[in-house]
Amino acid sequence: MAVNRALVKIKPVINGVPYNDWVDLPAPYGYKMTSTTLVNSARNSKGFVIASVVREGIRKIELTWNFLDVISFSKMAQLFEGDYTGGVGSFSFYVDFFDTVVGDFVNSETDFLVPNGGNPREFYVGDRITDTAKIKLDSDSKPIGFTGVKLSLIEK
Repeated sequence: MAVNRALVKIKPVINGVPYNDWVDLPAPYGYKMTSTTLVNSARNSKGFVIASVVREGIRKIELTWNFLDVISFSKMAQLFEGDYTGGVGSFSFYVDFFDTVVGDFVNSETDFLVPNGGNPREFYVGDRITDTAKIKLDSDSKPIGFTGVKLSLIEK
């Protein structure tokens, strides 16, 4: 029997301390994960690349929603902008997500701890984009929601 779970959950980290419990993000329409290898490289006098891997397996998760109502978007955005909105707000957070390299869900707070010095992996959020407001307005002339919502979660 399949367990119903969020594709992506976050846990804010404030001053190095995890804050509260995991928060489910709304189910996205689109999900794209990139795994990056950072390389320090240059070409020598013969034109050959001289390189060394600085760090590998850095994750970036790009989420898209065709439509999110104003309340859902606002709750999600406040997780990242607490100083401005009065929400929790955090620059850093842990992410529980489906890792396409691993082929399973991983938890950045616990799954990367290994005996040889692995550490929890913290993420930060990129731009939060809303393409257009729905034309339909509520009785106060406010948009009822947003189309083309996008955000990226990027490993630090």
